[in-house]
Amino acid sequence: MSDLKHIFDGALKNEPPAGELDLDTLEQAGRRHVRRRRMGIAGAVTTGVAAVTAAALIIPGAPFGADGSPTQNAHPAAEQGEDTPQEQPEFPFPELDPDRKYVFHPSADGESTAETEKLTAIFWDFMAANVPELGVYAPANAGTLTFLEPEEYPEIERTESELWLTPEDTEYPQRFTPATDLFESTGYQRPVYGFSSYSEHQSVWFTGSDRESFDTLGVTVHPKGSFDTEPRSYSDGSEWKTVAPHLATGCEDMITSTQTATNNHGQLYDCSTTTGPAGEHVQVVEMTSTGGETYPDTIHQKRLTVIVTLANGNAVVVTDTLDRRIVGADYGLVDITDTEPYFNADQLIELATFLPQVTVY
Repeated sequence: MSDLKHIFDGALKNEPPAGELDLDTLEQAGRRHVRRRRMGIAGAVTTGVAAVTAAALIIPGAPFGADGSPTQNAHPAAEQGEDTPQEQPEFPFPELDPDRKYVFHPSADGESTAETEKLTAIFWDFMAANVPELGVYAPANAGTLTFLEPEEYPEIERTESELWLTPEDTEYPQRFTPATDLFESTGYQRPVYGFSSYSEHQSVWFTGSDRESFDTLGVTVHPKGSFDTEPRSYSDGSEWKTVAPHLATGCEDMITSTQTATNNHGQLYDCSTTTGPAGEHVQVVEMTSTGGETYPDTIHQKRLTVIVTLANGNAVVVTDTLDRRIVGADYGLVDITDTEPYFNADQLIELATFLPQVTVY
């Protein structure tokens, strides 16, 4: 403690006279900072350390962001001699032919980095704090789900996605693989952080107390310049296959067909914009998947997505999808007409802005 006191005393002596403080803003910032410290990479911290952190927070001249919170050092790896960029690099999207269709496909296996480890730790701390009796699952054989112990929880990883040009005379593909000469690579690649190793939707299956069905929660972080936050769908597309470089489908309702029947898949959208706690631009997309014209009263899924554009130019996409699958059964469906996704839009925005603003590269 004496070393810390010496450091704080020296900092105070070297600081110019402090100007008038906004005590309300400072108090809110202190609470946020202590909360972040308590949910740090190492897990919960002691009260004594949190108190020291709060004391350090009120040193005159300490850097604060636009929302009154302390500016985060998003590049500690660089200080340790690694190659983390000091600023978020830009991945400018190429000019596309407006009359053709494009799709992203992973071009590299997922890998853990210092940045993704931070995201993983804070994400699971958030889930533990906000989902009573949290249960986490992974897809298994024959559509079943396997319960996971905490040490088995999925990790956010770094992957790369490559942009492909689809065949000119084909409908927008429900499923896609580039292992054919019909698809042409544009050569454009971008890094993405997300739960890529567990699902092509980059989602985590979970449930909480008194919950009959499952939710899947997806989190992805996209680098500056590589996306368009406005939702968009192709007329012959699906509710989960986004249109490059957009990050969510929407916002016009549509009826499409599947391989088993005609006009049996409805997608109903409700889209809006709002702002985050520090003024971040936020797109909110609500999607309800129905049985289309064949079964208009059947609801297959409800999906809520928020796209938050951060101050560093990156975008965090968080999606909560309510599924019909019954918890505790090998197979079975439940009516979700009167049930909503576990998290509401405000909670998803809170998660997106609570995650550290890491560099995606």
